[in-house]
Amino acid sequence: MLTGQQPGTPTPSQPSMSMNDMMNNCRTHCQRSKTTMSEMSKMMADAEKSNDPAKMRSALEKSQKSLAQMQSYMDSCMSTMDMMHGHMGGMMQNEPKK
Repeated sequence: MLTGQQPGTPTPSQPSMSMNDMMNNCRTHCQRSKTTMSEMSKMMADAEKSNDPAKMRSALEKSQKSLAQMQSYMDSCMSTMDMMHGHMGGMMQNEPKK
């Protein structure tokens, strides 16, 4: 299971997941990453304005955890794109030549 993934949710590499489900999974991960980036930016700006070393350290630590989460989202989506590319490549190879 991927970090942050709901228990029982198939990973994109599992064949039981439809192409539509894989795309929806990527959309969800992308939206979560966008939200996380906005939250991180605000948190870091607030910490910087406070000029409090403890708040800055806390913001840095939270940002590192968030970045690791986003990396797992990106890995999941890259896996999906690789599978789609392989699927589409196989379909294109089977098309009659014109």
